[in-house]
Amino acid sequence: MKAPTGRAGEESERRGSSRYDSVHKMNYKALIPREGQGFTQNISQGGFALLLDDEVPPGAVLELKFEDSSKVTQPERTIVKVMWQKDHIAGVKLLGR
Repeated sequence: MKAPTGRAGEESERRGSSRYDSVHKMNYKALIPREGQGFTQNISQGGFALLLDDEVPPGAVLELKFEDSSKVTQPERTIVKVMWQKDHIAGVKLLGR
């Protein structure tokens, strides 16, 4: 991909502030907000599998809320990272609580 060029002098008069040509290579990732429900499977100390109602791409970070209908307290929250996904089943790694 070719690096872009700009016309900083012409546009700064219209914008009211100076702009400087500064080209830096970077990587990007789309963060798509998503909510759904699912069930845990195959639990280990470092992670587990999730059966989800929607596919979630590898690399996505999810906040899980485990609800226990026998308790009146707030749901327990856990942060996980999706390591793999296939047919609505995702393998996740525990990141924290």
